[in-house]
Amino acid sequence: MSQKQDVEKLFAMIQSSPLLFPLNWDRQTDLITMLGLQESEYEQASFLDERILCEKSVTGTVPRALLQECPLHDSKPCNFVFHISHCGSTLLSRLLGLHPACFALREPKILRQLGSPEDSDARWIFKLLSRTFHPHQSALIKATSFTNEFGGEWLKILPDSKAILMTLPLRPFLAAVLDGSSVDIQSQKIHRWNRLVDLGITINASPETLSPGQAAAMSWLCESLSLHAIYQQFPQRTMFLAFDELLTQPQEQLSRAAEFLGFEPPYPVWIGHPVWGQYSKRPEVYYDSQMRTTLLTHAEQLFENDIQEGIEWLQSIPNLEVTGLHYER
Repeated sequence: MSQKQDVEKLFAMIQSSPLLFPLNWDRQTDLITMLGLQESEYEQASFLDERILCEKSVTGTVPRALLQECPLHDSKPCNFVFHISHCGSTLLSRLLGLHPACFALREPKILRQLGSPEDSDARWIFKLLSRTFHPHQSALIKATSFTNEFGGEWLKILPDSKAILMTLPLRPFLAAVLDGSSVDIQSQKIHRWNRLVDLGITINASPETLSPGQAAAMSWLCESLSLHAIYQQFPQRTMFLAFDELLTQPQEQLSRAAEFLGFEPPYPVWIGHPVWGQYSKRPEVYYDSQMRTTLLTHAEQLFENDIQEGIEWLQSIPNLEVTGLHYER
């Protein structure tokens, strides 16, 4: 088979479905790693990054310049879930993914590599991520929390896209973060500090001096303000959703989100679905709202001092109230 025929075959595969997923973008070599993914694998995946790889995974690399030449068909616009982390966004994605019109993708790594892109870079990546297995579907992309800083840019260049903004009050966020993995909090600490400066928040200290509770509070503040900034820029194309509202009014809130995203009724009977009894990031682990409450209560007791340090640090920031942030949203 000639090189031209190889390229034509590759383009045909990319055009036909999302079976070839853009997993990784090596900026030094400008190569895109494509991963073969079946529809069922998308449904199961909590993260579309290296964690999805297994012994049977089939991958190959394609030059970015060549990939950009692929004439992708116009598809329905993708929509987004932006969130502050530890707020039920993966659960929301799985539940909305039960609607036949929703093709749910969770945390594509390539969006974390996009950075602050030129329009052309973002457009072709979102075209790749907007491909669906069925013509009646549209893609719903749950992004990683620290990409919130680009949410406004992405909605600007994708004028038909919408975003759900998922939140959690400060105290349960601190309990959940301090009781879980702190890798994200520590690895993004300096970057979030700089983002807060860009958002107009003046902090008279340095990120290196923050205690674990204060660093977690800074993460909450940075991502909450970023969501608020997206809402202020696109109030008609965004919808706030609080995790506690999802838990206490599931059918109402999920139907509201589905309607906002343009998914037509009839809606799934979300109440009682097995997804509610699974830990969303590890579906094989049992986890429900009652267990969540028990674990959060325990964490609030265990990390009481750290939580109080975080709350007091946040309250000490001068003129924070002028940002218009709703702390309990």
